[in-house]
Amino acid sequence: MLKFLRKYQLILLAVGGSLLMVVFLLQPVLESLTPDPNKRAVAMIGEQKITLGEQVRANVELDVLERFLPELLTLLHIDPDNKAAHWLLLKHEAERLGVMGVRQDGEDWIPELAYGLVISQVELARRQGQRFTADEVNQMIDATTKGLQQRRLSMMRGNRFLNSDTFDQIMSEARGVMRLRRLYDSAPRLSEQRAIRAMEDLATRVLTDQLVLGPELLLADIPEPTETELAEQLEKYKNTHPGDTTANEYGFGYLLPARIKLEWLVLDPRKIAESVTPDPVLVRRRWQEKGDGTPFDEARAELENQIKQETVTQIMSEADELIRGEILAAQRGLEKEGIYRKVPDDWAPPSYERIAENLINAIRDRHGITITMPTIIRRTDHWLTPAEIRQLPGIGGASFRAGNKRISTAGLPALVRGVGTDSTIPVQIGLPITDPVAADGDGAKYYITVLDARGESPPDGVDDIRDQLVRDVKSLKAFEQLKGRLDEYRRIAVEGGLIAVTDLFRKGDDDTPVRVRENIFVLKDGLTPATFTSFQDPRADDKVFRDAVFAAAEGVDPRAEPDSLPPEKATVAVALPATRVVALARVRAVVPPTIEDYRRFEAGLVSQETRRLISEAQNGDSPLDYKSMASRLGYVQLRKNGADSESEPQQDTTG
Repeated sequence: MLKFLRKYQLILLAVGGSLLMVVFLLQPVLESLTPDPNKRAVAMIGEQKITLGEQVRANVELDVLERFLPELLTLLHIDPDNKAAHWLLLKHEAERLGVMGVRQDGEDWIPELAYGLVISQVELARRQGQRFTADEVNQMIDATTKGLQQRRLSMMRGNRFLNSDTFDQIMSEARGVMRLRRLYDSAPRLSEQRAIRAMEDLATRVLTDQLVLGPELLLADIPEPTETELAEQLEKYKNTHPGDTTANEYGFGYLLPARIKLEWLVLDPRKIAESVTPDPVLVRRRWQEKGDGTPFDEARAELENQIKQETVTQIMSEADELIRGEILAAQRGLEKEGIYRKVPDDWAPPSYERIAENLINAIRDRHGITITMPTIIRRTDHWLTPAEIRQLPGIGGASFRAGNKRISTAGLPALVRGVGTDSTIPVQIGLPITDPVAADGDGAKYYITVLDARGESPPDGVDDIRDQLVRDVKSLKAFEQLKGRLDEYRRIAVEGGLIAVTDLFRKGDDDTPVRVRENIFVLKDGLTPATFTSFQDPRADDKVFRDAVFAAAEGVDPRAEPDSLPPEKATVAVALPATRVVALARVRAVVPPTIEDYRRFEAGLVSQETRRLISEAQNGDSPLDYKSMASRLGYVQLRKNGADSESEPQQDTTG
């Protein structure tokens, strides 16, 4: 063989070199003949092709927007089931109408976003009785702006494919889509008279003093309900959602949400740290390697803490691998069904106690450290609703990381196979959740097993919600008593003022358990304090009460002195079944909006009234939602051969 190679080596080299040259020359031709999958058309908007690359980019852009500011997708009204397709349609329409900006437009949008976020928070706080000075609002805007700019920088540092130009271009496109929506929302034009009338309807305030009498005033004298009464209460409202006043005026409802029973093992780095003592030799060696001239005694504490944290981090990582390994080993023989597994009836989940013991032994063998037994908790005594899970210590504040989303452990009932509809995380009864593992803000990990689950359904019996039934039955009886004396309360208020009504509930020389709430503004759509020292009772914020106040204030001259209305006309008393209270008020004055108010709030007022008019006139879906745009612009998805997949727009399933 060697003789052959030596004899013909020149010929072999010539032939091999020729072949390499042919391959080199043919490579561009072959590449041109091989279609680029990113250029394959996957959809059409009218006559315009949408390529796979454009669809993938759309998903990336939405992911960047959601990670930067989760509220953005809500503000943009992106269809959750067809995100990429809807985003492409909105961008297409924004470009067609010329409202898409340039790259710098995206960076300049951040202060405007911060302003909008802060103003929304301030308005919400105002409705709850809180007040902020102009300086405080400006400080909040500055802090929010800096926070968003810092988030922009951190996102770019964490992704080498995301530079400032790319990020700003994505933000610019989002701002263009927002302009498109504002263009539609502001399309109708209000006359000045219509705007003034809207201002009067929305901003006219009635100054009142208020008194709210709740069932708590009489509960001490209400006898405990009988078992029959509790059973009747449950039977009557067991299939109604709580708070649904369309089903009954009291809002009674005992239909329980999806709920589960749980067990979990906690791997807590703080407990592990209690068992870790840094090796003195390693501490001194680290000090010598550092060599910055700091005396050993001064550097010791910092070095010990550093080594301790490194050891804890390593143990946490190894412990996580060991726990997952044992869980996955127990599931190895189970047949897969998509993201789930087929669990035989006789299959038993691995014991967390045994896993914990094996973990302690393994860490001792590897590191010579005996860690504390991990905490194992079982909650099988009653069903846990999402609200109850959220209240559990530790695990209630934990969450799962699924891609760029965080899913709270309170959402577990909606994730259980066969119970909920969310399949973001594979959760099924009897199988520990390992992909992913729940974690909290302190670094603790929670290995959770759903032991049993139930969908939305009525309680099994009175005992499931006994405390709530007792409260509701007693509060209803108390409300009926208050309601029965409504005319009496009003008469006393007319004769002696609201303070005279509070005297009815005074016991001895003690202070009355109820007080008059002075200086409360009543608007058509809510209540708000008139001064910094005023606080309204939220139970009185009911349309029935507000309408009664405005009816009593009808015809009052805004220029009249406060408290000039006769008590008989100024006194309002209504029963509010939804909150089971009796609300009384004395109308003191009517405060219409001023011309300064109109000028100050004109832009927001016009926008709000325009949206209301559009909403009233709009039939069916919005012209900018996915279905309407897909139908109007001729959006269709294509099969791989380029043919239309359906005449109807398809759901976008690209991840």
